[in-house]
Amino acid sequence: MFKQTVYAMALTATLSFSAASQAADLDVEKYNALALEVVQGALSGNPNIDDLIAKNKQLVTMGKAACQARATSSPQDAPLMNLVAKNADHMQTLSLEEIEEQWHDGEFVTANGIDLDAYDHYGEAISLMDTVVHPATSVIALDLYKQTGDEALLEQVKDEVTEVMEHIKQL
Repeated sequence: MFKQTVYAMALTATLSFSAASQAADLDVEKYNALALEVVQGALSGNPNIDDLIAKNKQLVTMGKAACQARATSSPQDAPLMNLVAKNADHMQTLSLEEIEEQWHDGEFVTANGIDLDAYDHYGEAISLMDTVVHPATSVIALDLYKQTGDEALLEQVKDEVTEVMEHIKQL
């Protein structure tokens, strides 16, 4: 009896780990908690912009690591995941218009021979790509907010991070 119980527990743990490892490439709970802090900070009325930038950069780092893990575990997604991970830091230096065209609209991805239409918009690959693209866009918007004080940029930060939170519900 004891042996069967131990075997059943081990099997359950193995199956749970196997199922969890698919999404474990990204700690969704931690990512969501940090993203929520960004949204709340952007809407606070008195945001600490440097703190919000740091949190978005942390989100980018988490997303980049998840993309790298997905590239290893899913050869069909490797070209897209590697492209995102390789360009994660550079994305944050673009203008809002450039990141919109290159990454949100997919021009850079397409120029690198990847057909975004072949991916499900709420599938794992695009959702993981968005864990990098949306917070990178927020970094750009926050840097611009520091220069201009334009409140619409804080609304954009909220929208960017809220959208990625919708995507990661699929993971």
